[in-house]
Amino acid sequence: MQTTLNFESVTRLMEYCRVNRYSRRPKYLPSARVKRDGFSTLNSWDEAQDAILIGWAQGVQLITEKIQGLSIDIGKGMLREEFIPAVTGWFFDVGLVCSGHPECWLTPQNTDEVIAGGKKIVRIGINAAVSAGVSSDSITERGAAVLALAELLESTGRATIITQYCAVTKGNSDFRGSLSLKAAGQMIDIDTLAFWLVCPDSFRRCWFRVMETIPNAKSLGAFGPEYGYPVADYGIEDSDVFLPGLRSAQVWKRDDSIAWICKMLESRGVLLE
Repeated sequence: MQTTLNFESVTRLMEYCRVNRYSRRPKYLPSARVKRDGFSTLNSWDEAQDAILIGWAQGVQLITEKIQGLSIDIGKGMLREEFIPAVTGWFFDVGLVCSGHPECWLTPQNTDEVIAGGKKIVRIGINAAVSAGVSSDSITERGAAVLALAELLESTGRATIITQYCAVTKGNSDFRGSLSLKAAGQMIDIDTLAFWLVCPDSFRRCWFRVMETIPNAKSLGAFGPEYGYPVADYGIEDSDVFLPGLRSAQVWKRDDSIAWICKMLESRGVLLE
């Protein structure tokens, strides 16, 4: 059995959690358990709700520091488009024309989808599903990388869409979920993104809470102790750039963030000098 839930906004997801009942008493649910160092950051489900609805000041400070560091390491002011020669294009290269080269017109390597106002859209996807052995530090570092990439892409005149995906499987039971965190026409809202991108509780409390309500929750392992396994690549087909989930005890560090950001920028035709 497979259950799929797609949320158009954080408000819709939280409303779903409020309305739908659980199969067990709340205190026995994994999403309601007390804080575990290295696994979760917040102390309870109620504290997670407050962080979403009121704001998570600690997370805003944390993600701000991390993305500033990433931008410095990458070189935010040294981005440029990569253009490729062709027989048609946006404008021509004088040197190629003078040399008689037929492919003398230049076109950006990747034009992306264009929205009103002439901005190109880049769909950024992050799969939040991680195994129990993945540390909270790795989750935080990954989320900061996504936000840093979004800021760098928008600094080149692009518009970004950010979607969080969650997918878990166990035996013949599956869950697939998505949450829209930022639309193309919206500005980057760190107050909202700080929790959902860098806080381990976005998956280990909020998505757990969603999975605890679905018809196949028990067979999926949503109540523990043997949980389902992350489907790390879920969401890749609907994304232009994508950060997969982590399985086992994979570690994600600053160097991984820098390498991933540079690779994703290059895939969209943005080069670093």
